[in-house]
Amino acid sequence: MFAAQGILTGASRMTHAFARDGGLPFSKFFSRTNHKTGVPDRCVILVTILVIIFGCIYLGSSAALNAILSSSVVFLNVSYCIPIALLLFRGRHLLHPPSFPAPTHSLGRFWGPLVNVVGLAFTALTTVFFVFPPDLPVDALNMNYAVAVFGLIAIVAAVLWVTVAHKDFIGPRDLGGLLELARTEVDSPVATRFPDGEKQVGGGTVE
Repeated sequence: MFAAQGILTGASRMTHAFARDGGLPFSKFFSRTNHKTGVPDRCVILVTILVIIFGCIYLGSSAALNAILSSSVVFLNVSYCIPIALLLFRGRHLLHPPSFPAPTHSLGRFWGPLVNVVGLAFTALTTVFFVFPPDLPVDALNMNYAVAVFGLIAIVAAVLWVTVAHKDFIGPRDLGGLLELARTEVDSPVATRFPDGEKQVGGGTVE
């Protein structure tokens, strides 16, 4: 029960953030929050209704529910592949924006791309295995329908992008502000650390 509350809270906040960025159908409706509590209650209700629907699916077909749950792993793998592929195809200079300080740790020009290639190959290979049926011979009951769910969601997302989202969706709207805040914190003299481990706070120093 406690885990369900945390998952519902996280899912509703992510839904609200995606709607705020214009990435969902009826984004203007779901991006609004309760002006008294600040809670995205519309997204909370939406996620709750979807969970109830998925629960009802289990009553009719456990194979359908397993397909939905299995497809979430496939989508996670794809989400891992995308940033790794961007680094490989566009260049690892994306990790070093010119306006930000140099990273404290780097794998270098050789090991960094090598790790990216291995990670991309591993996630691509495991994604293929995740859509295999669990048993042989394959029939309508033990078939892995995750690939069907993945294909359906991919088609819906593509249609949504072509028709509406490519005009309204611009990515995280507050990302630039958060990055600028992080850069300001790094460059702030208040956070200057001395070699002996002391840290300057205001006009004095503390251990």
